[in-house]
Amino acid sequence: MELMQRLGTILTDEYVDSYIEQILKYPGSCDNVWIPTMYGFPSLENHRKYADFWKAAAEKFRKNGISVSMQISNSIGHGKYMSARDCSGLVYEGSPVEKMVGPDGIVADYCFCWRGKNFRKYLLEEISYYTEIKPDCIWVDDDFRASNHDPVQYGCFCDDCIRKFNEKYSADFNRETLVAEILHGDIKWRENYVQFIRDGLYDLMYEIGKTVHEISPETSLGYQYCAHGAYTGYNYDFIFDAMRDSTGHNPKARPGGGVYNDHNPNDILSKCASMNWQNSTLPDYVECKCPEIENTPFNVFGKSPSGTAFETTYYFANGNTDMSYSMIMKLSEPMEWHSKEFELFSQHRRYWDKLSEFNKDSYQSGIHFFMSQNIWKKELAENEGFNEMNSEHAGVMFGLLRTAIPIAYDRNDMSIVYLHPETAKVISDEELEFLLTKNVITDAESIEILLNKGHDFSIRTKRLRYLDIMRIHEEFTSHKVNPENIDSFHASPFTAGRSEVYTMDCRNETAEIIGEFKNNVDALEPFFPESETPYGVAELVFTTEKGAKWAVSGYVPWKGNIPLFKRDHQLRIADYISGKKLCAKLLSPVQAVLSPRKDKDGKVSVVSITNCTIGESGEMELLIRNPASENFTFMSQYNGEKKLDFTKDGDDYIIKVPSINPWSVGTVFINSN
Repeated sequence: MELMQRLGTILTDEYVDSYIEQILKYPGSCDNVWIPTMYGFPSLENHRKYADFWKAAAEKFRKNGISVSMQISNSIGHGKYMSARDCSGLVYEGSPVEKMVGPDGIVADYCFCWRGKNFRKYLLEEISYYTEIKPDCIWVDDDFRASNHDPVQYGCFCDDCIRKFNEKYSADFNRETLVAEILHGDIKWRENYVQFIRDGLYDLMYEIGKTVHEISPETSLGYQYCAHGAYTGYNYDFIFDAMRDSTGHNPKARPGGGVYNDHNPNDILSKCASMNWQNSTLPDYVECKCPEIENTPFNVFGKSPSGTAFETTYYFANGNTDMSYSMIMKLSEPMEWHSKEFELFSQHRRYWDKLSEFNKDSYQSGIHFFMSQNIWKKELAENEGFNEMNSEHAGVMFGLLRTAIPIAYDRNDMSIVYLHPETAKVISDEELEFLLTKNVITDAESIEILLNKGHDFSIRTKRLRYLDIMRIHEEFTSHKVNPENIDSFHASPFTAGRSEVYTMDCRNETAEIIGEFKNNVDALEPFFPESETPYGVAELVFTTEKGAKWAVSGYVPWKGNIPLFKRDHQLRIADYISGKKLCAKLLSPVQAVLSPRKDKDGKVSVVSITNCTIGESGEMELLIRNPASENFTFMSQYNGEKKLDFTKDGDDYIIKVPSINPWSVGTVFINSN
């Protein structure tokens, strides 16, 4: 495991020396630093001078046992704000460099076409200077993308790209007709265009890797990326493939996106959900998963040292193997203040090392949140464009995280699957056929979306008005998932998350009714007058033709602020439809994130619990199924290792977990030996 620091553009020996002093003062606080290239696009002569400074600084770090990598601070270009930097190497009157063009013909003066010969010549020569430092890894920053290049949001539609596209696909488009065909024409042209972009970006990344490899054969490449959407199709395999193909080394991944302070710790949970999705799309050969922790603008009143330590621990608890920091890229505050960060890193190091080691041979488990791989192919309405084609929805499950329902994005474990309405909108027929073989938890809104697409489940749905919602309640049946002492529940729309409530008229012969809606007032007209359940079904389970069980709720599945018994009710449903395949449950009533992982044999190897409250969690009960062994130990951010006792209830292991500090993480490790 490596902790990595991104260095700033401060060209002083004092800056370098103070960094080294802090790292040496707190052993284990940093293993690797990233030398930056210049921001902006200055002259190649200035790049050479800049690289020479960092070449000398790199030797200082290495002599003190700190390895050195490098960051390409800009490749295609971050956006118009780079005009605040020196860009005279590419942006000047009469410059031959090829600029990026959007679908509306808008030109980006500070972002460039990845196919441009003049742009490539500049970029590759710049990279060659810095590669002489012989870095362990060269990290390409997240402007290596096809979207979000202000003022161009989607590129590149320059004349040369359109000409090359026409040549490749024997077409005769201009910019206007090509855009229209991509968005609203035959889907093959969207598929062709997405592949055309992927091919172009692959080719540029391959050239970068080839340039690096010729100068420094031992250097690998890494990609600093975010969830940029689906404009270039599903995943970034083509970029990682280019990195591997050109260097012969497995590339590294740095997922990221936002959270520059810790004023609302929930933001860290939400960012990590997005990064879990990003990691789930990585090729198997990408073993280094190294999130960004970005504290810009590096102020005392931004992100605290404790917040930085919590963010680090939470990301490790969610399966990452290494960590990168942008926390002292400029000295807004004295280095003495930043020493508190290094001190905490040193104190947490043993815990992080253990998490990282367990993560290398394990995968997320829980209820799998299904994301369509065909979002970018969805049919667009006449008034919709690239924004709608590009939209992803990995964060829609955020409301459930704090309920301790374990949510997984990895596809290794799909014994229980969530189907959310946003996925139902874009799912392909092939993906639906696949899901019909899986045990699924979904809602009536998703069923309605699928019904409108022509799929028949012998279920009718009706969305209820706000006033109707206030006039009904759910009465539970004698189904085995229902506790004997619960007979009714009044649904409240005043909770965070999706607020729609649906009722269902079920004609499915396999259906098992869990709850029915009843009226609170005699004046309420029946929703289904001809039905045996005139106010409809609230919850049911039906069996698909493929033999899988689908649990459908008219309300609640995506909400986080729910009663404890409804959380437990959903967990019982998950157990029922899967035959108790849910691998871990937090039995205590604590607002927490539960993050279980399984080893390569499918056994639970580690379970992390994140206390998401401002107080101590208190001692908790954790249920684990199919553990790797009966050797349970516990570690947390602020406590040492402790062996845990357990009791058994059939095949379920019940473990007493020590109290966890406010907004911090504790982990149960299950050692196989």
